This record gives sequence, structure tokens and C-alpha cells, in this order.
Amino acid sequence: MHPLLILLVGMIVVLAGIVYFRWHPFLSLIAAALAIAVLTSPPALLNNELRESATRVNAEDLDGDALTPNAIASKKLSPDSYHVLRGLASDQEIKPVGVVRIVTRDFDATDADSVPGVVGAGSIAIQPGDRLISIRDWASSNKRSQRGVGTRVAEGFGDTCRKIGILIAMAAIIGHCLLRSGGAQRIIQTACSLVGDSRASVGFVASGFVLGIPVFFDTVFYLLIPLAKALYRRTGANYLLYVMSIVVGATMAHSLVPPTPGPLLVASELKIDLGVAIKAGLTVGVICTIAGYLFAWISNRRWSVVPELDEETDVNTPSESVGDLPPLWLSLLPILLPLILLASGANWQALIDAGSGAKQANAASWTSSVLEFASDKNIALTISAAVALMLLAVSPRRDKTPLSQHVQQALADAGSIILITAAGGALGQVIRETGIAGVLVDMMPTRGAGVLVLFVAFFVTMMIRFVQGSATVAMITAVGIIAPMATSMTLPFHPVYLFLAIGCGSKPLPWMNDSGFWVIGRLSGMTPGETLKSFSATLTVMGFVGFIATLIGAMRWP
Repeated sequence: MHPLLILLVGMIVVLAGIVYFRWHPFLSLIAAALAIAVLTSPPALLNNELRESATRVNAEDLDGDALTPNAIASKKLSPDSYHVLRGLASDQEIKPVGVVRIVTRDFDATDADSVPGVVGAGSIAIQPGDRLISIRDWASSNKRSQRGVGTRVAEGFGDTCRKIGILIAMAAIIGHCLLRSGGAQRIIQTACSLVGDSRASVGFVASGFVLGIPVFFDTVFYLLIPLAKALYRRTGANYLLYVMSIVVGATMAHSLVPPTPGPLLVASELKIDLGVAIKAGLTVGVICTIAGYLFAWISNRRWSVVPELDEETDVNTPSESVGDLPPLWLSLLPILLPLILLASGANWQALIDAGSGAKQANAASWTSSVLEFASDKNIALTISAAVALMLLAVSPRRDKTPLSQHVQQALADAGSIILITAAGGALGQVIRETGIAGVLVDMMPTRGAGVLVLFVAFFVTMMIRFVQGSATVAMITAVGIIAPMATSMTLPFHPVYLFLAIGCGSKPLPWMNDSGFWVIGRLSGMTPGETLKSFSATLTVMGFVGFIATLIGAMRWP
């Protein structure tokens, strides 16, 4: 079956499971992964394995019908015997057409015609487009192509857990501690006090963006919506602007700024340095946030939403007692620390080399080892979670509940998110194994393929988000398709632009299958129609603006 048709079947299973059968997203994603795995034939699996592990031969790599020494060296082909594969196609049985042997040539310094390196010799004339794979890797690829359906789905599930399980757990602890300690309230109060009631919406945007990095989007909205209602009761206007400012601030950090799990995994799969990903995500995130705020401001002027306020909505909610809240620097530390540690991974060696003389070599080496250790994403989030627990321990607002119970509650909240995200990872893995990336690459025109892959990344992510609802799952699933495409072609720009295209693609077209849609509608008091007009429209505008900014950046600053 054609990979595109298999993908369509999988998306139908997800959509039917969530919308029609009302399944939990975890069950829908696993069901779709199983369906795609069943429909993918062993030859398609082998073809996908070979596309990733076999070395492609181009016309410039050949001297007649043999490999040149420079080609063998540049492709890092070690001395060994290699199968020659020709005419790979996902629906055909793959068989080697011959064997080529790569041997080491002895270098004679006294012989002017002697060239150091390796040369190829074999039983078949190599042609452009052929692929070479060592006999050992050929046996391994054949074995992997015979894995059962359950094994393949479980491997994708487990691999995603390995990559993001600790990250989501630590992010949940950080968010829980910020909420229970009053650190999040301190950040919000400071932002709102700096701008005043007349510009409270700007304060919501700023605080939402900062909190959206370590705290899940739904939690940020739950935290800020009482303040929006209180301000509306006091001013009697701009309620829609207050609500959408919270959304605008928190949503882009959720999809663009590591160490949020979704963008962190996408950056890892695309092999992008986290320091670069953080800087690019912050830049495009700010652009999207400004665009979203302007759209929310225009929407607020064109139509209004009147919430149902109960007696518990206190007009004095924003002005909570300052003495009950931790200091601002300590409240911000669990948020800024992982950003600093992750970003330092790109620059620590240059900084040490610049500030270290010959006599300081040992100290520089020790410092570099410490920074390298701390800049690992799992270690950075663990350190930040420890700081967040310290914030909760010293907070004047802490109750008598032991810290261990707070951790247990945070991990309970994270468990469901880990399961859903890992199920999305399993879906992305089996989609990848269909060979759809190779099909899409083959369909692309030679000219302009680099820019075209950005469109593919954006729209594939957008459609997956539309089908199953979760932005994080959409990013994880899409990168399983896009990453092989990026590795099989020469991109005319930095791969961070693919990272941005996937992040922006996870924003448009949220609707009733998105849990955030219902959280925002119910907590704000908006009807589903009003939520579509405001929340869905705003996120769609932000996603497209971010993608346009990504395209401009890829063409102007590749």
C-alpha cells in the first residue's frame, strides 16, 4: 500500500477515535499506530531502513564505473565488502545486484603517483543512484524489517519516553512548585503592576509567555483567568482582550521554546543545538505573540464577550498581599535556570577558551566538564526542579504538606501527558517506517526543494494537529516524517528553520478535539462558537505569521 494512503488511514483512525467514539487520546493514537504498523509491509520497512543506513552514490562520486578515493573518504566508507542496491522502491522486494569491495591502498612517499586513502573494487559497475551498505548492516536491516507490529509500536513508544519522560516529569514539578509557592503569582503581579490596570493585557501577555516555558498551557490559563475576570468586574470592559492575552502569551512558548517538551524533542530529532533553538524560538515566539495580541485587540473592538461572574470573583484578586509571596528573583530562577544551562551548551567552550590562559588549563578543563554535565537537557531540568522544590520549601505560603506529596501530585499530573505524548511518538515512528519521507522527497522538484520542505513541515504538522488536537503530539509525529527528509537532502538553510516551521505548524486550526479549546471556553464562559472565533482564529493567525517570519529568515539569513 502507498505510504500516503497508509498515512490517511492512520489519520482517519485518530479522528474517528477522538471525535466519534470519544476515546481517550492515548487509545486513539495507539490504535492509529497499530493500524499503520499492520498496513506497512516488510519490503517497505526494509526500504526505509536502507534509505537511512545505506550510502547513496552520485555521479560526481564515480570515475567511470568505480568509486573515487575522495568519494569513499568523504562518505566515510571503511574498508569492507558492500552490497550494491539499485532501484529502491517501497512496494518492491529489495535485493542486492552485486558486491563492491573497499580496500586500503598502501601509500608510497617515493612514488609521485601514489595517492593515500582507499579505493573501490568489485564485481559490478556502480551507477549513479545506487546505494551501498555493508554486509553486516544489510543483515541488521533485514532483521529489523521482520519485527512484529507490537514490537515496532512499543519501540516507538519507549524511545519517545526515553527522550522526554524525565523532561515532562521535571517540568511538572517546576510548574507545581511555582503555583503552590506563590512564585507564579509573584511573576504575574510584578508584570501587571509594571503596566497598570489600563495595560493589564500586556502584563498577561508577558507573564503568560514566561510561565508558558516550564508550566503547561492549560495550567497557565487556569492560573490567570481569575485575574482577567476580576479586572473585568472592576473595569467593565475588555474581557475578551484579557482572555486572549493570556492565550497569546502562553501558547507560543509551548511550541517554540525549549525546555518545553515538544520543541525540545523536535530540536533533538533535527540535531539542532539547544542554544540556537532557544534563541530562534524566542525570536519567532515574540513576533507571533505581537501578531496575536494585535489580532486580539482588533477582535475585542469588533465584538465583546460578557462572562458570568460569581460571588467568588473578587475585584481585589490581582493585588494579593506582597508579604505572602516569594521574591521575584527566586520565582524566576526555576524558569531562567534551564534556559541558561541549555543555552550554555553551545557556548561554554568558547567562553572558557576566551577567558583562560595557559596556566588556567586545568581549571578551565574542570569548569568545562561541569558545564557540559549541567547543560544536558535531563540534568538541566532536574537541577531546575530541585531549585523549584527549594522555592516551595522556603515559601511563606507553603502549607504543612510534605514535599514528597507535592512531588507525587506533580508526577500524577505528568503521567497522563507522558502517556499521550509517547503514544504520539509511537505513531510518528510507524509513520516514518512507511517510507513516506522518501516518497515526499522524490515528489519534490529539484529546484526550490529546500524552501518547499519548510512548507511540507508546516502543513504536515498543521494537519496532524487538526486531526488529533494536541500541539505536542503533532510536533512529535511530524518530526518523525520531516527529520528523514532533512537528512536525505541538502538544505540551503540552517535546520533550525525546520524546527520553527514545525513549531508554528502546531498552532493553526485548533477545534473541539483540543483539550485546550474546552478549558478556555469553559473557564472563560465563552460558547463553542465564541471560542472558535477568538481562540482558534488567534492561534491560526499566530501560526501563519510565525511561518512567514520563518520563510523570510530562511531566505535572508540562511
